[in-house]
Amino acid sequence: MLKYKGILGRVTYDDDKETFYGKLVGIADNITFETIDIGDIEYEFQVAVNDYLEACQSRGINPNVDLSSEIMINIGQQRHRDILKITKLKDIELSEWLLEAIDEKLKRDAYDVVDSSKIDKSALNFS
Repeated sequence: MLKYKGILGRVTYDDDKETFYGKLVGIADNITFETIDIGDIEYEFQVAVNDYLEACQSRGINPNVDLSSEIMINIGQQRHRDILKITKLKDIELSEWLLEAIDEKLKRDAYDVVDSSKIDKSALNFS
């Protein structure tokens, strides 16, 4: 995991094409970068971040805020039934239960990612 100007980047390697591919993560847009030389990956990441931030500035948007707060997912009928039972028993709204579940999973997974990638925990802003 890479970090530059508060933006994270994830890198993968394609054996067939012998190319490193990267993607900016945690932003609304799909911004990628690539190189065949591992020594250039950080440079290409920084170029992608700078280009992205310049584009955001020229469009007058905040790169870390302009995300929709709504996500549509199909959770399946049985899972939906189970969640409804729990929320009725606990007398809480379904959306409140889901947000708590998501927050717990985010915290757990964020630190798993940080521990496995040796990234500085301050790169993630989970409360």
